[in-house]
Amino acid sequence: RKRDNNEKLETNTTTTTIRKEENEGNICLICYDIYSASGDHTAVSLKCGHLFGKSCILEWLNQSEKCCTCNSRALKRDIRDLIVPKLAMDPKKMEGLRTEYSDKLYINQRVIDDNQKIMEETHFSEIYIEYLEHQLMYYEKLAKTRDRIRRKRIKAPLPNRVNTTVSFHHGKMQAGNYIFGIEHIIETSNSRAISLCKDLGLLVVTSKLNGIHGILKISLSGNYDQEFIELTRPIREVVSSPHINDPRILLGDTTSIKIINVETNNIVASYTVSSPVWSVCWHSENPSIVYAGCSNGNLYMYHLTKNTKSHCHRFTTLDQTGIHSLYHILDKRKGIDGVFSGSLSSINYYIYDEDEYISTSFEIELNYKDCTSISYDKESKYHLASFRNTGTSTISHIIYSYMRMTPSIYRRFFSRD
Repeated sequence: RKRDNNEKLETNTTTTTIRKEENEGNICLICYDIYSASGDHTAVSLKCGHLFGKSCILEWLNQSEKCCTCNSRALKRDIRDLIVPKLAMDPKKMEGLRTEYSDKLYINQRVIDDNQKIMEETHFSEIYIEYLEHQLMYYEKLAKTRDRIRRKRIKAPLPNRVNTTVSFHHGKMQAGNYIFGIEHIIETSNSRAISLCKDLGLLVVTSKLNGIHGILKISLSGNYDQEFIELTRPIREVVSSPHINDPRILLGDTTSIKIINVETNNIVASYTVSSPVWSVCWHSENPSIVYAGCSNGNLYMYHLTKNTKSHCHRFTTLDQTGIHSLYHILDKRKGIDGVFSGSLSSINYYIYDEDEYISTSFEIELNYKDCTSISYDKESKYHLASFRNTGTSTISHIIYSYMRMTPSIYRRFFSRD
């Protein structure tokens, strides 16, 4: 038994010696533990030069006033704090620092993400501000053009006074004389149709100059400058694009429909038609779709990007008389999407439903036979139809409201020829 204890003591001594050699300079010679960088077990030295953990040597000197290594005299006042590189840190403090570091990493990533989001929002805001600035410049230009036109208003003499008598069968308006003042007189030749290009401040008028058919561009600012665009055939109808910042006009002649850019005077598209075109119109929402009504009652739809050679749809018309009026209506709130056409004998509505146009006819009172024109007001959403009254010298004008596919007369009034 004594032999076993001696062997165990020798083993412990050997292990301690090896451990001491491996960690010499980094461990306390009392507890053989590594010094800490902070806390109670920091590295200190005595006057003799030996190093210990501070808490260990304080406890030792409470029992003896000698160095436990060399037996030299040692007192507590001889203890000196040392700065030793590569010392171990207190585990609790190390864990706290790790947690603090992780928290700061998380916060830093949040800051980076928020900063990226702010940069993206700032970029989109700058784009939107630039768009608003362009819109403001556009409307300021329109306002200046309007002011120039008002300043150049012509004070016309008495012949410019026009009297007309209108009698209403419905409503509170009374019959009477209405005076219209002439703003400006523009001399043209053989003009049949006119259209206003609001965005460009231009009037486009069909005309004939020195025997040549074409359209006349008239500027509404400055000195009312004019420019003639030569075409080959007489034009019956011309309509400017209703889409914002679109400089194109749509016109119909005896053999074709054409789309012209009035800024460059170039023909953008042209389609041949089998009979003379009496009326044309644009799609209210899609700038690539146009419609054309012909003298034989045919009604066509053209798609400028899908088919550049011919029409993409031919409507099944309800009569064979010429279509003199045409307009498209898109009212998503009321579920109205279709084309209205007016001919001498009827007013028709072609509703678009599931990729197909369905023909519907307005119910027109029997004493109104010859329809001469129809039009539509987007603000009030009313339709105006004009008729020649058989056997009288008056023209009837009827305002329709169109709700759920059922037209109803809102107001009827007459004007004398």
